[in-house]
Amino acid sequence: MIEDQDIACSDEYVQVDCSQLSLLRQGFVCFGQKRYAAAIAFYERALQEPGQLDLEILLYLSEAYSAKHDFWQAAKTINQACDSLDESQDKGSKDFQLAIRMRQGMYNRNIGNLGQAAEGYKQAVDLYGRHEYEKRASAYGSYVLTLAGMDVPLDFFKQELFGFNDMVPGKANSQVRKRRDKVRIRIGYISSDFRHHVMYSFYYYMLFGYNRKLFHVTCYSLSVVQDGYTRQIQASVDSWRLAASLSLEELADVIRRDNIDILVDLAGHSTGSGLSVFALRPAPVQISGLGWMETTGFAATDYLLTDRYLDGVAQDYCSYISEKPLFLSSQFCYRAADDLLDVCLAPCLQNGYITFGSFNSYHKITDEMVAVWSRILLRVPESRLLLKCQVFLDEDMRQRVRERFAEHGIDSWRLILEPTTSDYMQRYLAVDIALDTYPYTGGGTTLDALYMGVPVVSRYGRRRGSRFGLSILANAGIPWLAVSDVQAYIDLAVALAGDRELLDELHLGLRTLLRRSNVMNGRKYMKELERYYVALLNY
Repeated sequence: MIEDQDIACSDEYVQVDCSQLSLLRQGFVCFGQKRYAAAIAFYERALQEPGQLDLEILLYLSEAYSAKHDFWQAAKTINQACDSLDESQDKGSKDFQLAIRMRQGMYNRNIGNLGQAAEGYKQAVDLYGRHEYEKRASAYGSYVLTLAGMDVPLDFFKQELFGFNDMVPGKANSQVRKRRDKVRIRIGYISSDFRHHVMYSFYYYMLFGYNRKLFHVTCYSLSVVQDGYTRQIQASVDSWRLAASLSLEELADVIRRDNIDILVDLAGHSTGSGLSVFALRPAPVQISGLGWMETTGFAATDYLLTDRYLDGVAQDYCSYISEKPLFLSSQFCYRAADDLLDVCLAPCLQNGYITFGSFNSYHKITDEMVAVWSRILLRVPESRLLLKCQVFLDEDMRQRVRERFAEHGIDSWRLILEPTTSDYMQRYLAVDIALDTYPYTGGGTTLDALYMGVPVVSRYGRRRGSRFGLSILANAGIPWLAVSDVQAYIDLAVALAGDRELLDELHLGLRTLLRRSNVMNGRKYMKELERYYVALLNY
C-alpha cells in the first residue's frame, strides 16, 4: 500500500490524473527518492488502469522490487513482463527489450532460477548487433556464468564457453614490439574488483608481494567504486589506471602506451570483466586466472593459471581448456583478514546437535543440493542447516527455501536462514561442518570456513569449476574431505557428524594447518608465478 506520507504529498496530483502515465511518473519520483514501497504501490495501481503501458510498468515494478530486496517478486514480475513481450506484436525498441532480457537474467539468477536466467542472457546476446561487441560480450559472459551453476553436459558447456570467440572481433596487432624497460618486466592486472571484494584475498600477494626489483605492476580498474582497500592497492603498486569509462579500444591503447609485457585478467567471465580487451592484443602475453572457475574458451587468452588438481588430474585437460596451462602448486593463494576472532571448540559440544552450514550464493543451491542436504539432515537426528546469503533479506525467499526442503521431509525448525551480515566470518563459529555446493563449488567461502576452523565437505566431477574444493582441500593437506560422487559426499558428512572428537580436533587445528600449507604460502606462490612471467618472455 502507499504510505500515508506519500498520499499526503501526492493526493492532489493523483486525484487530477489517475492515468497509467501519471501513476508511472509518480512511481518514478518515489523510486528516485528511494521510497521503494511507495513506488511499488503506484506501479501496481497503474497496472489496474486501462492503457498501453503494461510492459513498461512491469519492467519498472520489477526494478522497484529488486531495490527493495524483494527478490522473489522481482523475478516473478520480470518473468511476467517476458511472457507479455513474447506475446506482444509491438515489442518496443531494442533497448527496451534488452532492459527486460538482462533483468530476466539478473533477477532469475538471484533466486536460483538458472534456466530462465540463461534464456534471458542468451536473448540479450541475440538482440545486440555484432558491432556492439562490448555489450554483446558482457551479456554472453553473464550467460556462461549462469551455465556454470547448471549441471549441463560437459560437451555443451565447452561449446558455449568457446562460443565467446564469436562475440568479440579479433583486431590483434601481430607486430611483436620490443621491450622498452630492460630492467623490470611490466605486468598489468585488469579487474573490476580492486576494492572490498572476495577477490582481494586471492590477488593480495600479486599486488603486495611481488619482486619490485624485477617487476613493474600496473592495475587497470574497471570499477568507479573505490574504498579503503582500493587506496591500499594504489599505494602498493607502481601505477594505477582508472579505466571504467574507457571503451575497449581506448583501454587497449592505454595498455600499449604503458608498454605492458604481460596482461593478467583477474575476472574471466565474471561481472565487470575486462577479458574482451584481449581480442585487441594490447600485450604480447595474455593470461587469465582467478575470479573465474573455468577455461575462458577465448583464443586470445594465451595461458591459464591452474594447478594439478584442477587440470592435471584429468588426462584430457588439453582438449578441455583453450589456454596453455601454467601449473602452480596451488592456483589459489589466500590472505585472511588480520582482525578475525580465534577459532574455538566445535559448537556441537555445547549445543548437543550438529550444525551444518553453507554460506555460498543462493544460485549455487540447486534442486539436487537441496535433495542431498536433506538426506544428510535425515541421517543426522536433530541436526540443523545454517544457510547465509543475501537473498534471505526477502521473506518470500526464506519461505521458498522452507518449502523446497519440506518436499524432502525437512521441518522448518531445522533451517537457519540468514542474510549476509558484517559478522559473516564470525558466524562460521556457529557451524560444525560446511557443505560445499555442486557443480558450482565455493572458493572464498571454502577458504573462509577452513580459516575459521570449519571442515568443508566437497564433491568434484570432470568439470573444472567443480574441482575448486578439491584443489583447496588437497593443497591444504586434507584431500579426504573432497569426494567424487553423491553417495560418498553424503556418507562423509554423516560420518564426520558422528565423530565429535575428530570434529573438535579439526576446529582447533585447521587454521594452523591452512597457514602452513601451499594455500597460504604467499612467498612460494609469487616465486612460482614470477618464474613463469620471466620464462614467458624468455628473459
